[in-house]
This record gives sequence, structure tokens and C-alpha cells, in this order.
Amino acid sequence: MGYAETKFFHSNATIKYRKNLVTVLETSDGAIANEHREKEKVLWEDFKDRLGTSDFMGFQLDPAQFIQPSSELHNLDLPFQQEEIDAIVKSLPNNKSPGPDGFNNEFLKKSWPTIKTDFYALGNDFYNHSVCLRSINSSYITLIPKIDGARKVNDFRPISLLNSSVKLITKLLANRLQPLITSLVHKNQYDFIKKRTIQDCVAWAYEYIHLYQNSKKDIVIIKLDFEKAFDKFEHQAMITFMKAKGFSDKWLKWMQDIFYSGTSTVLLNGSPRKTFHCKREVRQGDPLSPLLFVLAAYFLQSLINKGKSMGMLRLPIPNVGSDDFPVI
Repeated sequence: MGYAETKFFHSNATIKYRKNLVTVLETSDGAIANEHREKEKVLWEDFKDRLGTSDFMGFQLDPAQFIQPSSELHNLDLPFQQEEIDAIVKSLPNNKSPGPDGFNNEFLKKSWPTIKTDFYALGNDFYNHSVCLRSINSSYITLIPKIDGARKVNDFRPISLLNSSVKLITKLLANRLQPLITSLVHKNQYDFIKKRTIQDCVAWAYEYIHLYQNSKKDIVIIKLDFEKAFDKFEHQAMITFMKAKGFSDKWLKWMQDIFYSGTSTVLLNGSPRKTFHCKREVRQGDPLSPLLFVLAAYFLQSLINKGKSMGMLRLPIPNVGSDDFPVI
């Protein structure tokens, strides 16, 4: 890279860094935080409340009463093979930010002949539940602006930068779960599923609205959204649901090991501060998180289908091509 190219590269990097700087934060009551410690306090209180607390009080209905167990999950908890781990490391993308341990994917791939034995041992210990993940299951939460001029905490997307070791473990689990996910969830689910696209979901919604227009009936359209869907994902609720779905005791123990050992630290302009224990959430940036979110959405679909079968919900226009109440 020549001098001109180097200068241009550093100039663009500087512009991008300055653009992502959190120069000011506005609190929920409208107060403005300008000083670094004030902004730290705002972020700490928001993420501690969002991720470091749990509101789960149990289910009013037993999930086993309306969830059909799967018979296809018996291969999920087979012993990890060295070839599986090698393939994951080989496929790791470059130019990704490192986690708290400071090691990026390029280091992992370059040093693999030297360090692979340690990772094989980690996989084996994780399989046997003989490793404490607390020492490695930490993350830096980096804030990516959703809009120009972001100044409220909700204006930023929190991406978790995980240690390479724990990310390899969750990638092992994700690779095993991914081929089964379409058989585990409803056909109307589109997010994070290979060979399905959210555009199909939008087209389905337009088609349904078209049916209403042709019916000449009055219609009220209500759009519901998950509030901070990844961040308020309750761990114990997910464990209960997966048990009802037929996941093995070993898989459930793996999930508990991962969920209950997680800690996070919010980065403010590249500087970490106080750490908190994660009592809920699936981390944006974790390869397993999208699949867990899809399973949670299926749980909601199952509840709605149950409500329809009990007569609590009904389709305004019957026989639209599905026996289920659609969740899109």
C-alpha cells in the first residue's frame, strides 16, 4: 500500500470512528449527559436494567400441553469431532473485531497448528460439563448508531464482541441446530432461516390485506413488535420451552452453562467500564442467537395456534390456505 493509499485509508477510518463516537446521550427524562462518566452512568443503568435483570415469573400454561416434541434431535448431543472444530476455524470471516481477549479470527487461523489442541480440549470439557465458562464467556457491547445523530440509548444497536473460544463453542451448536430448524418451527416463520426471506413475509401480508379489500369488510390492522427482542429474551423461559420441544438433558445443560455464565461490559467510545452478569438476552453477534430467537418466535406461534383451537381467536376470513392463525 502506497503513501497516498495509506493516507486515504487512515482518513476514512478516522472519519468512520468520529462518526460513531458517542458525544452526547439523552436520558429517558430528557436530561443531557456530556461528560464521559455521566454517559457511562446512563449506559450502565440502561443495559443493567435491560440485560442484568429478569422478569420471568413462570408460565401460566404448561408448554408441554401445546408444543409437539420433535423426534429429530437425537444427533445434537453427539461428541464433538476435531474435524467439526477445524472446519469452523477455517470458515471464520476476517476483519472482525476481537472480544475481550483481544484475539481476532486472523490470529486464530494463523496460529491454529499451535493452539488447536487446547481448543479440542475445551470442546471436550464443554461436552462433559467439566469447564467453567465464566472465565471466557464475557463480551464487550459495542454501540452501532441506527440513525444519524444518534443520542438516545435506543438509537444504538448493541453488538456483542465475544471471545473467540466461547464463540467457537456456540458455533458448534449452531451448526448442528441449523439443518433442523425448518422442521422445528412454523412454516410462517421467515427470519434467520436459510432459503426463506423476509420479503416473502411482506408479500404474504399484502396478499392477506388484498383478501380483506375484496371482502368489503371493515378491517383494523395492528402491527405488533417484540420490544428489544434479543435483549429481553428470558433464559429460563427458553430452557422450559426447549425441554417441552424434546431437546435432550445434555443440550439443556449446555444452554444453562452458556446462559448463566455470561457477563457483559458496554464500550463507550472504545473504553470498557463496569461489568454486569447477564440474566437474560441472546447476544447479537453470537452465531447461536438467531436460531434461539426463531425458536422463541415459534413458541409465540404455538400459543396463538392454541388460542385459535380453543376458540379464543378466530380468522376474520376463513379458509385462507392455513389451518393456523398466522404470525408473520
